[in-house]
Amino acid sequence: MSAIEAFGKTIEFITRNPKLLLIPLLVALIMAPINAYMLKDVPMTPMGFQNFEKEGNVIIEEYGNLMQESQLMTLLKRTSISGLIELVIASIAIYALIKGALLNSSGEIYSLGSLLIEGTKKMPAVVVIRILINIAAALIAFMAFLPGILLIALGIAMKSDITILGVFLLLIVMLPVIGYVFTITVTAVPAYVIKGNMGEAFGVIGLAWRKKLSSLGFGLLLALAIILISIIPASFGGIAFLGSSGFIPQLVLQLVSAPFQALSIALQAIGGFMFYNVLQKEEEIEEEFDLEF
Repeated sequence: MSAIEAFGKTIEFITRNPKLLLIPLLVALIMAPINAYMLKDVPMTPMGFQNFEKEGNVIIEEYGNLMQESQLMTLLKRTSISGLIELVIASIAIYALIKGALLNSSGEIYSLGSLLIEGTKKMPAVVVIRILINIAAALIAFMAFLPGILLIALGIAMKSDITILGVFLLLIVMLPVIGYVFTITVTAVPAYVIKGNMGEAFGVIGLAWRKKLSSLGFGLLLALAIILISIIPASFGGIAFLGSSGFIPQLVLQLVSAPFQALSIALQAIGGFMFYNVLQKEEEIEEEFDLEF
């Protein structure tokens, strides 16, 4: 019930406070030309897309979309640079969104400018929190998947049916792990904003574990919503610019994607804030109940 309650509050808050969406939209619009430049040499064609040419009675199959190693390394460098820029800018937006939601819940008046200024000041702390919590989430996921991976590797090495057991084990733990780690990554920054202490950001690992069923449900709900939002611009780009490359097609695609990216950022920031609040209230009620008895 906590997961559904928090998710419902998230949607309600965003629809009632649309001006806050201008913050993540600004981030998406800033990143649009940067990403377009970084990806300008990447053709919007599925990998392995085949071209067939006929010479006499012989059909020659060509793979025109396979990238050379040097091109791949250049692309990796570019995406790394754009990723770092986005990490910094998005961290400002995430803090500003959460702070706006916090002030709104207490009835205080705020301006988008003041939120962005405070977000800029707090950006270094938010960047550190996001990096460390994602590393922690990756380690948790790796440890959860490790038994299944080892069984698959052992089965392949021994040519045994134990591989099937490993695959089955991975399938069982996959969704719960995704839900849990996604929840801790979106609630870490809200914990910092609300409590004003970086240490509280990492306390969400234990908090989410104590409320594991709600955390799994909320994480999966939020992840599904973000995936569905991301499908829309991706589908448009695949249809409209299939086989195209260059700065202009990439820029158009990035600009079309900007509102959806903004909504995705808002869902993560506001959703994490709402769910963290719900869990905190539940913890307080349980502590009061324990004190009475």
